[in-house]
Amino acid sequence: MLGKERLLTTHPAMIALRKAIAREIWLEKTVALALLLAGCGLMWRCYPDQPLLAGLGVLLAVIGVRFGVSAVKIWRAAQHPLLRLLHRQPHRIVWVYSVAKDLMPFGLYVFSRGTFYFQLDDGRSLDLSVPARQLKLISRTLNRLLPDASFGYSAERRQLFAVDPKHLRRGNGGKEDASPQ
Repeated sequence: MLGKERLLTTHPAMIALRKAIAREIWLEKTVALALLLAGCGLMWRCYPDQPLLAGLGVLLAVIGVRFGVSAVKIWRAAQHPLLRLLHRQPHRIVWVYSVAKDLMPFGLYVFSRGTFYFQLDDGRSLDLSVPARQLKLISRTLNRLLPDASFGYSAERRQLFAVDPKHLRRGNGGKEDASPQ
């Protein structure tokens, strides 16, 4: 168990995962604040003369408050549901797959990001955006941390997850897949 705890805290893949979670937390707070400020500014500027734009400002402010309420619940990466699951209940994660996306407007490469999808035994899903160059490192580490979870995407696994997520455990019909996607 000591090796697993050490892997969860000091391995470069887990450090990259924590950085991605911290980035996500920061982005959620930034978007919530931007929506709130834009909504309040639009309300203040347009209220007496343009009621439709003022109404849009109210809507933006309400959406900003809604995002803000959920964003302030998590201040540190250690509080994020994904890290709590990896530390306390790794058996709940039954399927992990990743998707890499390249942003190439007009054929010009701008950047690429990857997204990890973590499917849970209760049918819920968590996702996390990470730099594409770190997908393989993180996936290999997660494969060691989650020995019962299936890795990689397929239509068959999607159907199994829809029927009963617990069927994706490697011991319960999930295929052994040593090559992470």
